[in-house]
Order: sequence, then C-alpha cells, then structure tokens
Amino acid sequence: MRIKLPKEFHFGHDYAFFLHDILADIVVSGEKSRIFDTKFEFKSKEHSKQFKLIKKWDLFYWLEANGYKDVIYEIVYKQVCVAILSDFCQFIHEALKNSEKGKLVVAYTLMRKPLKEDLLILEWLLSEPITFLNTFYHDDPETYSPLIISAERKAEIIQKAICKTNKPEMLNPKFIYALRYEKSKPFSFETLWHHGMHLVTTFNNIQTTRQNFNFIFSNNEDKYEQWKHFYSLVPFLLYYAVLLSEALVSTFAKRPESVIDLVDMQRDFGFILYVGNSSYVSNNRNFMRVVSDIKRTLTLKCPKCSKSISFGIGNLKSFYQQLKIKCFHCNAVLQFEHGKRKM
Repeated sequence: MRIKLPKEFHFGHDYAFFLHDILADIVVSGEKSRIFDTKFEFKSKEHSKQFKLIKKWDLFYWLEANGYKDVIYEIVYKQVCVAILSDFCQFIHEALKNSEKGKLVVAYTLMRKPLKEDLLILEWLLSEPITFLNTFYHDDPETYSPLIISAERKAEIIQKAICKTNKPEMLNPKFIYALRYEKSKPFSFETLWHHGMHLVTTFNNIQTTRQNFNFIFSNNEDKYEQWKHFYSLVPFLLYYAVLLSEALVSTFAKRPESVIDLVDMQRDFGFILYVGNSSYVSNNRNFMRVVSDIKRTLTLKCPKCSKSISFGIGNLKSFYQQLKIKCFHCNAVLQFEHGKRKM
C-alpha cells in the first residue's frame, strides 16, 4: 500500500519493481531449473570413488589436486553470479519499499551496496571472467574489493561489460559510471549515498549545509526532490542491471533463438513509457538514445492482415500492462499469454 509516494512517481516505482522482479525470477527460476549447478565427468573410476568420500570443505582442494581446475572455475562463476544477484535483489526490494513509505534516507542508503558494489562484481564477472576468477580464488580479498578498485579500473570494467550485453550501442559507459561513482556530478547518487550514511559530510561537492544534518530535517519539498531524483535514475540502472544479468546468465544457460520473450518486450516498452512519463528523464540524451534504439527494433506483423502494427502510446501501455496489442489496419486485438521466463 502506498502511503506517501506522490502519484506522478507511481509509474517509475511500479516499473522499478517490474525490473526487480525480472532479476529475482532469474534467481528463483534458475535455481528451480538448476542452471547454477555444475556437472562434470570424472577422469577415472577411482576419482568417482574418491569423490563420494570427500568432505564438503575439502571439495576445491580435491578438484585442484586432481586436475579439475576448470570445474572449480565453473562452480565459482555460477555461485558468485547467483549469490551476488540474490543479494542485489534483496537490497533493491527493501529500498523500493522504503521509498514507497517516504523513508528516503533508508531507501538511498540501501541502494548504495547493490548499485555501487554488487553491480560492479557482476560487471567484472561478465567482462573479464578469467581475471575475476583468478583474483577471487587465489588472491586476498582486498584485491577484489569494490571499495578498493581504482576509478580507472571501475570505468574499464563497466565499458567492457556493456560491450558484452545485447544492447551495447544503447548504453553510455561514462554516464553509467558517473551515476554511481562521481561526486562532482549533480545527478550522481554519490552525494545522496554519503548523506544517507553520515549525519555530516565535509568532502568537496557533498558538504553538509550550514546549521543542518544530512536528510534529518528534510521537509516535503526536500522529499519531493529526493523522490524525483530517485525515480528518474533508479529505473534506468535497474534496466541496465537486467541487460547485464541476462548477458551473464546466457554464458551458461541458453534460450532457444525461436522463443519470443514477452518479458523482454514488456521491459523495453516499459522503458519507453518510463522515459515519456518524466520531463526530467525525457530531456536526457542517454535515455533518449535507448528509446530510439528500442523503437527501431519494434517490428511485428499482424497475423490476420499481415500489415505492420504501429506502436503508439496506446499499444505500448496495453502491452506493458495487459500483454495486448491492437492492429489499427484490421482492428484485430492480439492477446499474448504470459509464460514463465525461459532460460
């Protein structure tokens, strides 16, 4: 139940939850279909016998000692993927629920870990899997801590990860980096994350105003501006997180080329509606580039009259909300059935 969230932010909130649910479903349905499990063949019958006697904590030691390093890497790759993604979803869910209730200091604070740390690990795992696995498995934790990785290295990882999604031309790596890490940018989350975590901040670009504490004395006008920032940018980063996660999972769980994923269409249609729903967002060239690229791919022929279906606001809303599309040539209404996301 919405308690305080202004009506104009309802669509952004619902769309953010829709994107969260896609990510959560990757975890839930993926575990159900066991895509995160690792299967391998033993090199000998003797290994098969030994394996049955191994204690859980000796697993990696035995695998490495017996020449199964590739199996270790596959296990680590999949388990890091599902564990980080699960953590990401839990924090995002609670952040959205707190935002809905007007608890914006909590919402922003909860957003910090998934967007600044979890997402970077997923980006690194996708962009440089062998480098990440070698670092994670052999080196000390400080070598793979998102808090210690340099700014230049973060930017490099993000750029490489974007290139491995199925929409690299739509995403601006510099903008995505700035949203999460650049204190000097007025639109960046960094200022609000620091304000959410600390009563007083003194660093350049994020100083606490005189005679004030961060977030503590926020009035209705302050909260409105915080909500405006939150729902202008969070859905975009969640849209990116979905593209990133789908690319990551696709490295070990393929979907048939012939499968039409209705969720992907809803995701993209929702993005167009989200951009059009906010004057702040619609003036951002990074968002408009994504919208333009999505619209270029919207091609669907009516099965009754064989003519191309137009995707105006009405059809976009109808499909996003009800999985319905109308052909304005023959007035046929196409109703799609919502199935489970196929891996």
